[in-house]
Amino acid sequence: MTINEAQELVDAWNEKHGIRPGELTGIALLTEKVGELARAVAQKHGESGIRNDREEGVSHPTISEELGEVLWALLSLSAQSNADLTEAMIEVLEKKNRTK
Repeated sequence: MTINEAQELVDAWNEKHGIRPGELTGIALLTEKVGELARAVAQKHGESGIRNDREEGVSHPTISEELGEVLWALLSLSAQSNADLTEAMIEVLEKKNRTK
């Protein structure tokens, strides 16, 4: 799947379910999902100060699951912003190649 196909898939799902948040809501959701990813990483490495209940049958989202949520939120925000993530990624790669 290409980045553009993923953007279209998320946008179609949001459209089907009547979800049309604005950019401000989109960035808030993305920030929330990044926070959940950070929590999953901290839990995995035992640095969160949160007791690890995995042995007791309480499941926590995996880093992979949280990355998927971050990607979904990013793709959704890109649709709301009419941003072409493929083009944005190409521009970032070119910029990074110029600075190295």
